[in-house]
Amino acid sequence: MKNYLIVTLFFLLLGTYSCKKEAPVKSPENFPDTPVGNFEAFWHGMSRYYAFWEYEKTDWDKIYDEYSKKVNENTTPEELQKYIGEMIRNLRDHHLNVKGAINDTPFVLIPRRMFNNYQQYHF
Repeated sequence: MKNYLIVTLFFLLLGTYSCKKEAPVKSPENFPDTPVGNFEAFWHGMSRYYAFWEYEKTDWDKIYDEYSKKVNENTTPEELQKYIGEMIRNLRDHHLNVKGAINDTPFVLIPRRMFNNYQQYHF
């Protein structure tokens, strides 16, 4: 399993510095190339660099508590992809996407895009 999530997320979020939490600064090479390491890199990257936490109502710490219990060293790349998709599902953001590849097959994860009315967006 390659650092597909770590590298993509790092560069995606690098330019959008706005902290929700004071998570420790860790660069991608500081996380092991394991399912748990990739999960931690994703969560810390979002926690530290996601630009819209000021407007977003998602409790990212609660998301960590829920999904960190599901990820272990036996988690497959497909399972990790599914979990990350679930983690971002309810973010109200059309700009965020997580790109990666599993066995050279690319994928893109995006938050839920359809809302009943425009008032649910944060302008």
